[in-house]
Amino acid sequence: MTDSLPMRSTSETSSTSEDALFPRRTSQRRSADDGLIGRRLGRYRIHELVGRGGLGSVYKAYDEKLRRHVALKVLDKIEGDDWHARVLEEAQAQARVEHQHICKVFDVSQLDERTCIAMQFIKGRTLIDAAHFMKMDEKVKVLQQVSEAVHTAHRLGMVHRDLKPSNIMVEIDAQGEHKPYVLDFGLARDLNPYRANTPGSINGSPHYMSPEQASGAGSQFSRQSDVYSLGATLYHVLCGEPPIKGESRNEIIQRAQVEVPVAPRKRNPDIPMDLNVIVMKCLEKDPDRRYDSALSLANDLQRYLNRDPIMALSPSFSYYLKKMIAKHRALFSVTVVAMTMLLFIGGLSMHVQYKNRERARLLQRFVAQVESMEWFLRVAKMMPRQDIRPQKHRVREQIAKIEGDMSEIGRLGAGPGYYAIGRGYLLLEEYEKARTNLERAVDHDFGSPEVYRALAETLGALYDRALRDIQHTSDRQLKKAEEERIQREFRDPAVEAFKRSSEGWLDGANYLEATLAYYEEDFDLARGKARAAFRDDPWFYEARLLEAKIFMALAEKARDDGNYHHAEDTLKEASHAIGEVQRIAPSDISAYLLEMDRLRVLFFQDTRTGREADTAHDRFKVVSEQALEIDPADLHVIAKKAQMLFHWGEYVWFYQGGNPQKEIDTARELLEPVMEKHGDFAPFHKARSHVYMLQAGFEVERGINPSVSFDKAIASLQRLLELNPSDMLSYNTLGLVYWNRADYLYQTGKDPSNDLSEARFHFHQLKNEREDLAVTYNSLGLVNWTQAEYLRFNHQDPLPYYDKAIGSFEQAIQRNQMEFAYSNLAAVANTKADYLRRAGKDPTDALAVTRNTVEAGLTINTDDPDLHYERGRSWLITAQHVMDRGESPLEAFAAAKEALEKVLTISGDWYGSHLEMGEYYLIQACWAHGREDQSASEEMWRKALDYVEKAVAINPLTNRGKGLMGQIWLLAARQAATEAEKQVRLKRAVDHFEACFARLNPENELFRGDYERAKELLSP
Repeated sequence: MTDSLPMRSTSETSSTSEDALFPRRTSQRRSADDGLIGRRLGRYRIHELVGRGGLGSVYKAYDEKLRRHVALKVLDKIEGDDWHARVLEEAQAQARVEHQHICKVFDVSQLDERTCIAMQFIKGRTLIDAAHFMKMDEKVKVLQQVSEAVHTAHRLGMVHRDLKPSNIMVEIDAQGEHKPYVLDFGLARDLNPYRANTPGSINGSPHYMSPEQASGAGSQFSRQSDVYSLGATLYHVLCGEPPIKGESRNEIIQRAQVEVPVAPRKRNPDIPMDLNVIVMKCLEKDPDRRYDSALSLANDLQRYLNRDPIMALSPSFSYYLKKMIAKHRALFSVTVVAMTMLLFIGGLSMHVQYKNRERARLLQRFVAQVESMEWFLRVAKMMPRQDIRPQKHRVREQIAKIEGDMSEIGRLGAGPGYYAIGRGYLLLEEYEKARTNLERAVDHDFGSPEVYRALAETLGALYDRALRDIQHTSDRQLKKAEEERIQREFRDPAVEAFKRSSEGWLDGANYLEATLAYYEEDFDLARGKARAAFRDDPWFYEARLLEAKIFMALAEKARDDGNYHHAEDTLKEASHAIGEVQRIAPSDISAYLLEMDRLRVLFFQDTRTGREADTAHDRFKVVSEQALEIDPADLHVIAKKAQMLFHWGEYVWFYQGGNPQKEIDTARELLEPVMEKHGDFAPFHKARSHVYMLQAGFEVERGINPSVSFDKAIASLQRLLELNPSDMLSYNTLGLVYWNRADYLYQTGKDPSNDLSEARFHFHQLKNEREDLAVTYNSLGLVNWTQAEYLRFNHQDPLPYYDKAIGSFEQAIQRNQMEFAYSNLAAVANTKADYLRRAGKDPTDALAVTRNTVEAGLTINTDDPDLHYERGRSWLITAQHVMDRGESPLEAFAAAKEALEKVLTISGDWYGSHLEMGEYYLIQACWAHGREDQSASEEMWRKALDYVEKAVAINPLTNRGKGLMGQIWLLAARQAATEAEKQVRLKRAVDHFEACFARLNPENELFRGDYERAKELLSP
C-alpha cells in the first residue's frame, strides 16, 4: 500500500462542508435562490455558487468596498424560528479567533432580509479530495497545523463539535506547501433549528464524533471530544476510510460508543507504529486517556515528523484486562470473579512494589544526570564572561539522551523522565518547555516535592518575565488588569507549587520563605529572608538575584505612588545586588537580562521627570552587548534590544525633535533575520509592532504614505494575539493602531470606516474581557469621534456619533476619573457645539456639557492645560453664537480670554495655545469690523496675526494656522486704505490659503468659503 490511497467514501462529501453544517430538511424552508448569481447583496456582488447545504448556500462574491473576493454564506429564510440570531452570535464568536489556519470571518450582517456571513475565500480543495495528492508526511503536517489552530480556538472557550475532512480546506501556497484552513469553527455548535438542543440530542457527523458526543451526553463534551474528531480525521486520510463504519447513521452512532476501531496499521501496513499509536490515543473511548489538548496532539505529530520519540504510549495489559472484565461481566460467575479478583489483587500488590522500586531506580538515574547537568552549567556560569552555548549544547544532548531512555523504558519512566527533562529546560531558562514537561511529570502521578519545587521555580520565572514586560504600560487601570491576569496564570499556581514543595527545600528554607513573601508582596519579609539565605550560602547567588527583583518591585511601587526619588534610590539598590551576582557568576545571562530591565525602567523615569535619558540608554547598550557575549543567539536579549531601539527612537523624535529612522532601521535589521527562524516567539512580534507603529507615525508627520508600516504593525499584533489570545494589552494596542490608521485615512480624505470598525471590534473584545476598564471606553469615544468628523466633512449627519463619543467618554469617567477622559469629553462636546452653530442650530446644551466637564476635571488637576483650553474654546463658540443672534459677545470674550491666558501660562511652548489665542483676537476683530470700528478691528487682527505666526513658527505643519493667517489677511484687505494695499493683503491671504490646502486635511473645508472670496477679490 502507498502513501496515496483511494479516498472516495460514502461518509464524506467532497465539495463542501455545508451539509455538515446545515442538515437538509425541506418541510420548513424555502428553496435556495439561484437568482442571486450576478446580483448584489449590500456591498457584495455574487459571482457563482460554490456549494449548497440544507439551510443555506455559499457563493463566491466580490466585496466592492474592500476589493477582495469572499465566500458569502447566505442562509435560507426560515419561518417561525429565531435561530438566525444564534447563527450570527456563533459567527461573531468565530471572528474572535485569529489564526492562520482558521477560516477568517470578515462580516456578519442582514442584507436584503437575509442572514449573510462573509468569510475568507479559500482557493483549494477539501482535505478529503486533497489527500489523494499528498504524501503521508504531508497529511500528518496538515493535521498537525489544524490541531494547533483548534487549540487556539479552545483557549478562547470555543469547541468545534464537527471536525472532519470536509470541514478542512487545503490550498497550495506560493512555496508549493499545503496550507489547511478549519471551516465553521463555532458555527457547528448546536445551530440546527430542526433539532432541539436538549440533553440527549446528537449533533455532528457520526463517522468522526466522539463516544460521548454519540451518546448525547452534551455535558461531557470537552476539548478532548475535538481531539477524538482530529484523530478520526487523521485515520481517514491515512487509511482511506473512517474508523467507525455502518449502514445507517444510527448504526454508526451505536458502534461509536462501544466499538474499538481497527488499528490503522491493520488497514495500511505502511503506517509507522508511532503514527498508529498517536491515532489510537486520539480514539480512546475514555476522554481522559486521549491527549489532554489539541496542542499536545500537535506537538506529538511534530515529534513524529521530526522523527523524535513521541510522548504517547500504547495502553497497558492491565488496562485491556479491566476493559475485558467490564465488557463481559455477565459471563463470569461470582466464584470466578472472586478468584480472579483475589489473584489480581495479589498480582497488583506485587506490581505496585515493582513499580515503586523501578520508579525509584529510574528517578535516581535521571536525577544523577540532571545534577551533573546542573553543576556543569553552574560552573560555566561562574567562569569569567564567555560564550556558554557549547555548555548549553551539552545540556541539550543530555536531555535528548533522557528522552531516548524514556522511549526505551516505556510508561514507568515517564514521570521521572519528564521531571528530569523539565529540570534540564529550567537550567537552560527555557521556561515554557520546562513547565510543559514538569506538568507532564505530575500528570503521570509523579508529584514529589522535588517536582513541585522545579515547577514552582519555572512558574515564578514566567511570572517575573511577564510582569516586567508590562512595567511601562501607561494606563494604570489596564496595567492592573493585566497584572491580575498574569497573577492568575503564573503567580497563583507558582505559590501553590512552592507550598507543595516545602519538603524539598530542607537545604534552603530561607530562600523558599523569601520567594513566597516576594510573590505575596510582603517585601520586607522577602528582603530579610533573601539576605539570610545569601548569608548562609554566599555562593548561592540566586538569593542575591531575588533581592534585586524585590528592589525592582519596590521601585515600581514607589513610581506608581509618584515618589520618583525613592524609586531612584531603590533602583540603585537593585543595581548593587545585580552587580554582586555578576561578580559571582559573570556568565549567567539572567543577571544581565534583569539589569537591562532595570535600565529600561530608569530610562523611562528619566524621560518622565524631564532629565536627560542618555546615561541609562548608553549603559543599556553596553549591558546588552555583554549579554550577547554570553549567548549571541539569546532571543530575550535580542527582543529587549529591539524594544529599547524603539523607545530611544521615540525619545529622539518626541523629546529631541530628531529623526528616529536610524533606530527604526537598526531594530528592523535586528529582528527580521531571527524572526524567520523564531516566528512563534511573542516578544519579537511585540517589538516589531512597536517599531512599525513608530515608523508609521513618523511617516504620517513627514507626509509619506504609511500604509505598509501600518500593515506590518497590524500583522505582528495579530500574530501576538494568535500566540496569546488573552493578552489584553495587545487587543488595546491593535485597536489603537487601527484607529490611528483610520485617522490618517480621514485626514487624507479617504473613508476610514473599515478601520474604525476594526478598532471598535478590538476595543469591544477588551471590554468583554474586563468591563471596568476606563481606557476601553475612552478609546471607543475616540473611534466614534473620528467617525463623526468623517461624516461631518462628507456632508452626512455626524450627531449620532458625536453622542456615542460623548456617552463613551462619560462611561470612562464613571469607571476611573482620568484627566484625559475629561479633556476628551470636553473637546468632543465643543466640536459638536461648533457643528451645531455652523448648521444654524442651538449649541447651548453641548456647551453646557463642556463647561460641566471642565469644572469637574479641574477639581482633579487645577492646572490641566487641556481643560482650560476647552473652556476657552467653549466661550469662543458662545461668542460666535451670540454674535450670530445679534447680541453682545463681551461677556463671552472676557471668559474666553481668562481661560486662554491660563493655557499660555501653563503651556506657552505649545503651538495650540497661541493658535487659539490668535483665533480669539480674530473673532474680536470681526465683531469690531461688523460694528464699523475699524481702529479696534485693526488692533485686534494684528494681535491675532502675532499669535498665529508664533504658532506656525512652533509647528510649521499646522494647516489650521495657515488657514487662520488667510482669514486674518482677508479681513485686513477689507480695511485697506488703498486698492494697492488691498491687493497686497489679498495676495497674502490667497498664498496662506493655498499653503493650507496644499496639505490634505478635511478641516480645510472650514476655510473654503473665505478662500474663494479672496480669489474673487484678487485682481488678475
